Amino acid sequence: MNDFPAVDFIKISGERIRQLEKWQESQRIRFKRLDLLNLSFIHPSYVNENYAITFNNQRLEFLGDSVLGLSIVSWLYEAQPKASEGELAKLKSHLVSAENLACVARDHQFGKMLLLGKGEENSGGRDKKNILADSLEAFLGAYYLDQGWEESNRLVLEWLSPHNFIQNNFIIDYKSSLQDLCQKLYHEFPRYELVGSQGPEHRKVFTIALYIQSQKVAEGMGNSKKSAEQNAAALAYQIISQNQPKTF
Repeated sequence: MNDFPAVDFIKISGERIRQLEKWQESQRIRFKRLDLLNLSFIHPSYVNENYAITFNNQRLEFLGDSVLGLSIVSWLYEAQPKASEGELAKLKSHLVSAENLACVARDHQFGKMLLLGKGEENSGGRDKKNILADSLEAFLGAYYLDQGWEESNRLVLEWLSPHNFIQNNFIIDYKSSLQDLCQKLYHEFPRYELVGSQGPEHRKVFTIALYIQSQKVAEGMGNSKKSAEQNAAALAYQIISQNQPKTF
């Protein structure tokens, strides 16, 4: 880490230093090396128009991409023990997608911190998806160099909130999750019962009732018994997670 090229600190103006300090305060973070933080916001278009500046944020982006990937993959591996390799890959691709990273960057006001060339500035570069996503990865690379792995990993999981993202956007296996929750709370497994089906043979819709402690908690519908059970389990899991009743 010690041989990483530093931007000449003198070239960071007093106004820019104050801007960086104010932004850090708003994000509740603190860099030891302000030049690394500043570098993470330097877009290549800015360097092209400022010949006194030698480096842009692309090398940091390369590093930050790996920091982000390792953090997310490690979390997924531990948090989703029953997910297949394909499911894990799908979840990772959504979490580290440009769309998601750009949303995170917007939430943390990256747009106003970017140093852009005039052409990129005039074309709305401060809110472009790819520029914001790249700058977030560059920032994570800088943060890793400045703070180390443990703190960088903590920040990734805090800022990207992968647990909330998955809860809001994906159903991996609610039947398994509900089974674990019921075993913990009630010391028994949920029971599924086919209520009926309707529609032609090639387009049947099944209705499944879900029982816990002999009481019907939810119903789910689907074009297969398995999907109907998953939908019933998803509803029951939501009900129990919100209320956590001792008995029904």
